[in-house]
Amino acid sequence: MRHFGTVRSFDATTGRGSIQPGGAGEFIGFQKGAALWQRSLDPFSGQRLSYEVALTDSGARAVKLRNVYERDWSAWAGYRKRSKGTKMSASRDPEPSNADLERYGIERVPADTFLWQGYRYTQARDTLAAAKRAEKE
Repeated sequence: MRHFGTVRSFDATTGRGSIQPGGAGEFIGFQKGAALWQRSLDPFSGQRLSYEVALTDSGARAVKLRNVYERDWSAWAGYRKRSKGTKMSASRDPEPSNADLERYGIERVPADTFLWQGYRYTQARDTLAAAKRAEKE
């Protein structure tokens, strides 16, 4: 079952953080390795996530973390740049104009996305493998 919450804190040194559940409840811990996005991107305070709960020897942990809002990543990019001392802010326009793309010689190339049980895959073989694993269970 998917739950929703907000990152309360994250320590990049230890790779551990905590999530405030969207409803009532106590904070739940997570590890950076539980994130299902690009591993080089650290979670940040205030980021909205969906997650599943796994029971471990040390208690409940959040696993299979997913970013809820795409605009969070632009906020993360602005935060990351500011934290490195650069005074660049994240763009408020999520989609660049075609004129800007043409100006810099950027060509738009369509890409397939495969959707299975609410998960998006970029590779058909990965989608098929997930479906086959679920069928065996």
